Amino acid sequence: AAQTIKGAAFVGFGQEGLLGRSPIAFSQAGDSTGSSVKKNAISASKNRCVHISGSDNIEVHDNVAYDTLGHCYALQEGTETGNAFVGNLGALTRKASTLIAGESDDTDPATFYISAPGNAWSSNVAGGSESSGFLFDTLSTDSVTSFADNIAHSNLIAGVNTESYNPSAATTLSNTKAFRNNGSGLRLGSSSNIVLDGGYAAD
Repeated sequence: AAQTIKGAAFVGFGQEGLLGRSPIAFSQAGDSTGSSVKKNAISASKNRCVHISGSDNIEVHDNVAYDTLGHCYALQEGTETGNAFVGNLGALTRKASTLIAGESDDTDPATFYISAPGNAWSSNVAGGSESSGFLFDTLSTDSVTSFADNIAHSNLIAGVNTESYNPSAATTLSNTKAFRNNGSGLRLGSSSNIVLDGGYAAD
């Protein structure tokens, strides 16, 4: 059945180091068409923000997350498809001190953790991560469904980090704005077939 989480505040939720114990988590829900996470506020989370694992077709729109540990808006398994992250804000994404066993490194946190490219990200803002704003961490060769009008600023390592992402066909990052990042605005290390269309990197 479709789930709707809207207009709620989550303060101090999450259990550090435990998989799926996040303020908002969809785990192995499969096709979740009609489900949405909209206009929520997440702060002081001990374990991520919105965590999606093995679940598809969820709308994650217009949420705000501040001062959280580990990856914030995260796709976990790399098989998720059809999810849409639109108009979300993540600020002060901090390193976790306790890792989730066998999972990705939350001591290198991304505000938007992208392990599955078959999804959409548009008009999101990532500011003040202790690592990356947007991190592509995937072995998939699929192209991104959509990546447009996103903003990354004031992140310690990179605004957008593609981390050896090599899609088999060209994938486009449209109108990305990256500024005041301490390391790189756009870090495309060991990546290929990525097209930058519009946008800018500064400072």
